[in-house]
Amino acid sequence: MYPVRNVARARQFYEETLGLTAGLTGNKGDQWWIEYDLPGGGCVALTNFIPDEPSAAAGGTIAFEVEDLDALIADLKSKGAPPYRIVRFQPRLAKAMSASASIPW
Repeated sequence: MYPVRNVARARQFYEETLGLTAGLTGNKGDQWWIEYDLPGGGCVALTNFIPDEPSAAAGGTIAFEVEDLDALIADLKSKGAPPYRIVRFQPRLAKAMSASASIPW
């Protein structure tokens, strides 16, 4: 579960930039819970129901396996993804770290 401040901006990033499809969603006024089912199982959830702020200490790490990491990086940049620094561990394994202290949404 990842806390978000701006639900519309977060949804735009996860749905339009990353291409994920929202699964279970629910809201109570301006408070939201959104789950994204992941290929091969599992899900990632976003919420603003909790008072936590997005930060390196809130939530965990998400890993996606891709066939062509360089193509993915180019695609994300072309879609205006926030600035990040890529740390490569292996040809198909890398970590993207936010250029700011917190996730912008």
